[in-house]
Amino acid sequence: MTVRGTLPVPRCVRTVSFPGARSPYGLDVVRRVGGVLAVMVTGDEDVYFWDQATGGTGRRRLADPDLPGGEFPELGEMKAIAAASVGGRVVVGGGGDCQAFMLWDGETGEVLVQAEDEETDVLHARSLHVGGGPVFAETREHGRGVHVWDPSAGAGAKPRLLARDLWSATCAVGHWGDRPVVVGSDYRADSDSGIHIRDLATDEPIAHAPVPSFRRNAVVTAGGRTFLVGEDGRALIVHDLDTGELIGTLPLPEPVWVDTVERLDAGVAHGHAILAVVSFHNPLSLWDLTDMRRIGEPPCPADLGTLAVRVTGMDGRPVVALATHDWDRGTELHFWEIPPPRA
Repeated sequence: MTVRGTLPVPRCVRTVSFPGARSPYGLDVVRRVGGVLAVMVTGDEDVYFWDQATGGTGRRRLADPDLPGGEFPELGEMKAIAAASVGGRVVVGGGGDCQAFMLWDGETGEVLVQAEDEETDVLHARSLHVGGGPVFAETREHGRGVHVWDPSAGAGAKPRLLARDLWSATCAVGHWGDRPVVVGSDYRADSDSGIHIRDLATDEPIAHAPVPSFRRNAVVTAGGRTFLVGEDGRALIVHDLDTGELIGTLPLPEPVWVDTVERLDAGVAHGHAILAVVSFHNPLSLWDLTDMRRIGEPPCPADLGTLAVRVTGMDGRPVVALATHDWDRGTELHFWEIPPPRA
């Protein structure tokens, strides 16, 4: 299927400023009663919050148990972050090039759980509901599988290593229908081995999709269909995960370089599957995967710094949260309302 045209440009419904903050590396949005809570990690080694219920912004310094008195750690390379509401409190999980994965209390900065293996090549972090509550899933630049953390298990909690036969860097977590899954490429096979799908709760192999292996993956279910999106350095390839059939190919912004795509995230809006792509040359590209249509490009400056993106919801409407930075405006968090599909 070819791209069928362009949908209307999203409308910016909220912009939040973070004076003095440097470039954002990671972003997550927690939906709570009374509004959302946005959590962002930046290059100035702090975590920033915006609470919709109060309209206020905050800044937290996260403790490091390896430093005397739990002093502020070197978090300048913490580029993966996720957040969730656990028992009424916000828990933040993250790591990066020089920071092993940890869980913190978002209100106090206190360390709740610390990784024991001291691996510091955390690539992605995501929170999602498995069973009765949220878990944190962590993937790494090197090695195998997905490390899954249960924040309700307490200070002595240890992660479960799932999907250990898959390359961690290719893994993505999401839902296949109502089932939490991890998708990724087999580390033992060549690039034509396809994508393997495993149950995130039981580690049970579910299926094998005979589609090409990709460097980055995203999975999302909408309207009874599950979409698998892969980025191969040249384009975004969309498959139907249930049938393995190719749905279509989405172009990357020109010019296409190595690592053109910096971030991608998928979610649901108006019953349709939505893909958000942040690339080196283009701050934000949005796609309606259900109709294979591009959503009009938000008017973002082309020279923004490091970006972070999440497809989420706010005030009962679907939005894309985009964290940006430039020299004149500083660091900002924008919420763009995703327009409804049209005939």
